[in-house]
Amino acid sequence: LLLNKSIDINILKQISRQPNGFRNNYLRRNIWTKLLNINRYIIPNYIDLIKQIPDENQLKWDIERSLWSIDKTATWSEFYRNKRRLILSNIITSVLSCNPNLSYYQGYHDVVSVVMLVIQDDSLTYAIVNKISQIYLNDFMQPNFESLSRIMRLLFIIINTIDQELYNHFTSCSVEPFFITSWLITWFSHDTKNLNDISRLFDAMLCSPPSYILYISAAVLIHYRNEILNVESDFATLHSYLTKLPRKFQFPFDELIILADKIMVDIPPDKLKSHLTNKSVDGAKHIYKVSMFNKFISQDNYIDSDWILLKKLKQPLTTYCITSSNDSHQSNSSNANKLSEIISEVDWREFAWTVVIISGSIITYDIVKRVISNTKS
Repeated sequence: LLLNKSIDINILKQISRQPNGFRNNYLRRNIWTKLLNINRYIIPNYIDLIKQIPDENQLKWDIERSLWSIDKTATWSEFYRNKRRLILSNIITSVLSCNPNLSYYQGYHDVVSVVMLVIQDDSLTYAIVNKISQIYLNDFMQPNFESLSRIMRLLFIIINTIDQELYNHFTSCSVEPFFITSWLITWFSHDTKNLNDISRLFDAMLCSPPSYILYISAAVLIHYRNEILNVESDFATLHSYLTKLPRKFQFPFDELIILADKIMVDIPPDKLKSHLTNKSVDGAKHIYKVSMFNKFISQDNYIDSDWILLKKLKQPLTTYCITSSNDSHQSNSSNANKLSEIISEVDWREFAWTVVIISGSIITYDIVKRVISNTKS
């Protein structure tokens, strides 16, 4: 799919709903950029974008506590951990420098950490985080939490619609939906220790409208409804239990995504949005606007592949084709000679993209090693 001239975004969205989503981080590096309509070949140097930001102290404190809880970082040395923390801080500062309308919040670094660990390319991480911040996290990155507070209350609208018994259990002890604060603003990354699990959720998030995190949160409560209903009807007890829910269980995100999709069909975002009302001085009801319910990322159903993006950059592209004979020994020897000629022919001082297509034979490591060693280029 990724090798086609045009990539079908709808197919990518369908794949994100399959077990394990995009399956591995190599594919995620390629797919997440497509979903966010990022051209990986024209990304600015994020270091050059860094300016002083208002929340430097809070960011510094959070960075000092970062990159230790996710399983992939468990074996890191302190030297390497501190090195990656500096890069994490620079990426966040760059994003905030380029978006002065957005403010840092505690937990934002958790989202950025996941992207950094998955992508393994700092410039590309910056580009992806920049888009996620503008499209998905905008409401949480405001100077105050007014939008977040209104969004959280929509959770109980969902629960009241699909599970009256569970809703009554919450209201009977005056529990408010504040326990989902971390779930919303970190996409569950603060409490999820397994990188594969949390990146699988990110696959689905990036193929869904920004409000999808509400549906995932509702799916968690519905999935664990029996356990929640068995908790004592006491505010402190129930609130504490709900807050610690992600630590008590390893969330089955594949199942939760299926359930969240069903809930979103029953209560689509437009219907949920209608509950964001407030009364003006004249007593009329008005919809309180939050960016979460703005039109999802604007793009066509198809997006250019990397091949097309390179072509549009007008970089020279040279293609060679090596076709083998029937005799495998003769074929390998012939291919080695042809490959040697190609390497000698290309002017490597020029910024050229060279593709060698080898048909009908296996070019082994030994052959490539021999060719490279015999070439002066």
